[in-house]
Amino acid sequence: MYRQSWNSMGTTNSLLEKFAEFCKNNQDNIPYIFNVLDEQCGHIVENSHTNMLMKLLQYKNEYYGYAFLKSFFLYLGLDIKIVPGQVEFDKERSYISKDKKGRIDGFIFQKDQFALIIENKVNGAGNQDEQLKRYIDGVLKDKDIFSTEKEENREKIWVIYLTKDGTVKKKPDDESVGRMRELGICSDKSEEVEGPRYAAINYQEHILPWLKEEIQPIVMQKEQILNTGLLQYIDFLEGMLGLRKSDVDLLSKGKEMVMNWLKDNSYDITKYFRKTNQYLDGIRNIKSKQLDKLAETKKWNIVELRRYAGLLTNIIEEINDEPMTDFFDITRNYFESNELIKRNECVISHIFNYYYIQIRKASWPRSIHFEWYPLGVERITNKKFTDFIFCFHVEGSMEIRDKFNNNAQLKKYFDDHHFSIKEHNRQLSFFKVFHSENGNPFMDDSFDKRFLRTFLETTYSKIKTELMEIIDIQIESIKK
Repeated sequence: MYRQSWNSMGTTNSLLEKFAEFCKNNQDNIPYIFNVLDEQCGHIVENSHTNMLMKLLQYKNEYYGYAFLKSFFLYLGLDIKIVPGQVEFDKERSYISKDKKGRIDGFIFQKDQFALIIENKVNGAGNQDEQLKRYIDGVLKDKDIFSTEKEENREKIWVIYLTKDGTVKKKPDDESVGRMRELGICSDKSEEVEGPRYAAINYQEHILPWLKEEIQPIVMQKEQILNTGLLQYIDFLEGMLGLRKSDVDLLSKGKEMVMNWLKDNSYDITKYFRKTNQYLDGIRNIKSKQLDKLAETKKWNIVELRRYAGLLTNIIEEINDEPMTDFFDITRNYFESNELIKRNECVISHIFNYYYIQIRKASWPRSIHFEWYPLGVERITNKKFTDFIFCFHVEGSMEIRDKFNNNAQLKKYFDDHHFSIKEHNRQLSFFKVFHSENGNPFMDDSFDKRFLRTFLETTYSKIKTELMEIIDIQIESIKK
């Protein structure tokens, strides 16, 4: 009922209309934009986004082989090995189960080595019944991919679930999640779907930064057409996500306007999360026809209105995420200043309404990390919540779990620092509940967040170079 009232068009449209009017009034200060994809496509369908990603991943040169694909795996922390030989890229592979036919959006494999399924939901398409389950079961039985039906094949299947910006509460259907957990592709966590061979990624936090930071800079000088195409697509994604450099000043002024609007509408700016999440849901659930109607009524360009809706979403997300920004900065600073993890090796992210914070080296498999158990919005905004769980988490095969579990040095270290141990299926967790004596550190009103800093640094002080070296040695032994 509470969610429905915020999803009604009244309040949401008032904010969007006000913001769009603000943007149009400031349009003259924005540099002129010409992007072929903007003008010809406006709204790219999911298949086109998949085609572009797959085309880039197929890139191969004489020096580094599948350079972009290797970079993609490394950037996402996917421990997938490419052996010398041909990698297959397929956008048309279909499987039938119970008379239902489904086509995998993007499929990459090396026979008997690995199989990666990419499910692209960038435009918010719904899940088909047992969608990923059908794909996974089809791949396991496909002789073109696995010569023989072996138990170990299940540990060679990977799944990527790709969304626009990671904030929409979207995950595979329950039957697919159940099948992935059965095969150890994802873990048994109740709140979110995450795991050793499953990656919930998005264009804003993963694809766009990867293209800008890892791919475009290494394009060779002679490959000008590739470079031009990349620059156009990067700019298109930035426009889609409201991140174009030309929008920076507009976003800064727009944020001030939105915050004033929220205050005028009885919004307490110190309560960051609950109400802004309702606004976000409202904006994301505006249908195309409703946008068309608003554009027609106001005689606005529909492409511009969609862009303004994207900018508004980004602004509210920024307001919504402000308390966690301090968390990210303090965490990174602690691990960097103590030379435990370099900045570009620190992976901290959040998914949906849960701040799913992992800390690991890029050289570690995705399944091995330090972790705050999901910090839900309700916990962070509850002043009375004072117990937070921090752990060293190992997911994956029973073999990997057992190797860490049998490491006497590791167990002694955590025992000396009063961590408990928990085993569950393929998971191993050394964890400790950290109690905050002075209330919820996330709700600290002090400007410099001294309380949060003290709380986090007290927690992280248990993680020392000695522990990191033990983990590094154990991981190297697994890789061998």
